[in-house]
Amino acid sequence: MNAPGRRGPHAPELRWRLLDDLAAAREDWGLKDRTLAVLRALLGFLPKGETMRLTVFPSNRTLGERLMGMPESTLRRHLAWLVEAGLIRRRPSPNGKRYRIGADLAYGFDLAPFFASAVEIQERAIAARQVQERLRALRARIRTVLAQITVAAERSAELLRLLRRKVAPQRLETVLHDLEAELPPETDVAAAQIGCDSEPKTESNQTVTQERIARTAIAEVAQMVDLTVASISELREAGERAAHALSVHSAWTHARQRHGLVWAVVALAYLRPRIARLRHPDRYLRALTRRAGAGGFDLMASLHRSAMRPA
Repeated sequence: MNAPGRRGPHAPELRWRLLDDLAAAREDWGLKDRTLAVLRALLGFLPKGETMRLTVFPSNRTLGERLMGMPESTLRRHLAWLVEAGLIRRRPSPNGKRYRIGADLAYGFDLAPFFASAVEIQERAIAARQVQERLRALRARIRTVLAQITVAAERSAELLRLLRRKVAPQRLETVLHDLEAELPPETDVAAAQIGCDSEPKTESNQTVTQERIARTAIAEVAQMVDLTVASISELREAGERAAHALSVHSAWTHARQRHGLVWAVVALAYLRPRIARLRHPDRYLRALTRRAGAGGFDLMASLHRSAMRPA
């Protein structure tokens, strides 16, 4: 392990950013809001710019005061949870008190495990935020489809309650799949989904351009597998066939789950002219999907640039 340094992974300057990441991934550690508040209070006892001495030694009374009068029994419980989660370590003194002796010895709560877990915390936070982004996109798409079909009032109310509850993405994907099957055949599949597979655009001409690009790409994929696409179910079938034909079905399914059906089908149109140059097309499509999720790849803009290049 590298020695802690000013810019190293243990530097307490990371404390608040790392705490925010831990809050995003709290479910992985089974932490509650008040447990995080206790950890925040402990971190607050580290001197600013401290890089070596990671043991703090406030009394329960001092901690309770900083936590707006948290009862000592509650404080002890949350401290125990932090220890159990492996985020702090107790360094008890012979007499049970918390204090520092000289420059190198302190009895109290060692925060080194929290900083040592920085990479894991950050990775889990990224995954947790991606799940939340996926849930937001799915909820938005379900509301969009609900506005385009007729459902009984009782079912509509049940679906809206589901959208407010805490559920796994897979549950919402199943709901969306069932709702999309009820879309009328004349539904414009590009216009129906292009607005909810990405962030809302402030300028209408940009949205129109994206819809045009999506329609062109969908038509190319449909022609590739000799199908006519006029509904969501037909779009899905065209995508399935084309993905099999290009030997990227696994990656395509992943792309559809991450970014929606239209994005995944349009990605096949982007992939098709490049397929002969790719040693591993499946890996390539997965990389595009990952980059798009991180904001490093704009599929519509890339297709637009390709179309604008001279033949």
